[in-house]
Amino acid sequence: MRDALSADHSMSKLFPTIVGHARVKSMLARAAQGTPSHSYLFFGPEGVGKMLMALAFVRAMLCPKALDGCQCPSCRLVEAGTHPDLRVLSLGNESIKLEEARRLRESSVMSPLLSPYRINVIDQADRLTAEASASLLKLLEEPPPAVVNILVSARPDALPATIRSRCLEIPFGYLSRVDLVTHLETHGVGPSIHREAGAFPEPELLARIAGGRMGEALRWRETEAWKKRQQYLEISWEVAAGTPSFTQSDAILKEKDKRAAVDFLRILYCAWRDLSLWCVAPQVVINTDQSQHLAQIAPRRLPAVWASGCRRIEDVLGLATSPVNMSMLLPVLLFQLGGAC
Repeated sequence: MRDALSADHSMSKLFPTIVGHARVKSMLARAAQGTPSHSYLFFGPEGVGKMLMALAFVRAMLCPKALDGCQCPSCRLVEAGTHPDLRVLSLGNESIKLEEARRLRESSVMSPLLSPYRINVIDQADRLTAEASASLLKLLEEPPPAVVNILVSARPDALPATIRSRCLEIPFGYLSRVDLVTHLETHGVGPSIHREAGAFPEPELLARIAGGRMGEALRWRETEAWKKRQQYLEISWEVAAGTPSFTQSDAILKEKDKRAAVDFLRILYCAWRDLSLWCVAPQVVINTDQSQHLAQIAPRRLPAVWASGCRRIEDVLGLATSPVNMSMLLPVLLFQLGGAC
């Protein structure tokens, strides 16, 4: 077992690049300084820092000083993605097939070259095919003594129960608004073009829009994404005013990117949520920069009607992440929402 850190390198100094998640940090700091489990499952909402935490944990386990990012040769190799004892499987939105899982198993039987452990990180582990899951299960059932596996997922229920049962589950929650605002203020909130144009969102507004997800805050602060938000909000207000048209949904669907439809539905949901709350609790609205639209449109319907629209949007949003064809669902939804006026 690795020696405990000195007082100068207390647990509070570990994982300095990770925002929030104090309980997770404390748990993983003890593991990095001692003997980690052979398999972990980091699960929680998208964009809250699960993968960042996984890589920080990796740095601490592979570092001779058990520190995250101390800039020793091991930490620099992890940063560069070239550490010989680390394999990261991250295929974006593609399925993780049998061949990748098999290569992972084959490399895991080799002894570590530079560090105490050989570590495998599988991002979006819920995208394992049935065959790949069966192959990975063999590694989890009989892990070599020096191997640590870290599975990361925003949809843990999609993982086979046999895999989950062999992992130490580490739950991640949403970040607090205070943590988001503090980080955005400390590290700068966006490119200079926003500031020059006077259109850059304030950290507080970004934190509200992000809904506890740092990944979302960082994404929406970018110029093009912020312009897209403005466009989607204009569509939302037109629908709320009772003037929906199929050209609105066509413009979104023509982007040929399902993420665009999901983004629009989330913005639409936030707009409807704000409309349902504006007349009763305006202090808790998300889109604080849209008070003029909210004040004009919200009184046109009862809060209960706006809330009913929220549920409709939520139902379609739940389907948007599945293989369903949005070309029919989205126009119908906008027609229903606009016609309820």
